[in-house]
Amino acid sequence: MRATVIAEITVSSRNSKLIESTRRALSPDNRVVPPGMSIKEETLSKGDVHSYVMRIEVTSSNTVLALTRCRSTIDEVLSILELIAKSLPIE
Repeated sequence: MRATVIAEITVSSRNSKLIESTRRALSPDNRVVPPGMSIKEETLSKGDVHSYVMRIEVTSSNTVLALTRCRSTIDEVLSILELIAKSLPIE
């Protein structure tokens, strides 16, 4: 039985440089994804709050495999976000 896992990561800040750095850092990795995975991104602004949204969808032959692949991708994204946060002064 096929299973699909969907996760969404949102980074929001008043610091537009942080959001743009996030988009640039993550976009190259998201251009080519393995079969059964899709990653969609968007940037949003509402007033002085800017957001980067990443939606990860993983389809696999079973739920455990889909969850494992999705979690691995999320871990990688969170590691990159941690590096970005350490490299920019956060106001």
